[in-house]
Amino acid sequence: MIAKRVSARGENKNPSRSLIIGFILVLTLMAVIGLTGLLYLHRHNQGMEDIVTVHNEKTRLLQRMQDAMRERQISMRDMLLRTDDFEQDEAWQLHNQAATRFLTARDALSQLHITPAEETAYNQLREAVTIGGYSQQALVEGILAHQDNE
Repeated sequence: MIAKRVSARGENKNPSRSLIIGFILVLTLMAVIGLTGLLYLHRHNQGMEDIVTVHNEKTRLLQRMQDAMRERQISMRDMLLRTDDFEQDEAWQLHNQAATRFLTARDALSQLHITPAEETAYNQLREAVTIGGYSQQALVEGILAHQDNE
């Protein structure tokens, strides 16, 4: 009878221990799965941050190029409209500074990884700038020739 009580007590403890150990194992497994998911999401977010950073840098460089082109056009207009030599020289300096900013931004943009669609748009922009540059150069040469004649 005593032996039955001892063995009955031992049988009662085994299911409780198994249940507690199983519960701890399930909790541990859930924690490992949760941490693995968090690490995966962190890596994914890092990748997205890198993509967004590169995109923002490209946008900033394109904006600088556009601003420099606009400043070149304005300074070209000023060179044509101004009658004072000092104002024309100032417009000429602004024109050259804008060209330098444009070229710097263009060089920085060419160092970034560019997708095929961006490459197509970039080539179209480069062609437009080249044509505009030749037109502006001819205009400046005309202005200088006119000033020399006077």
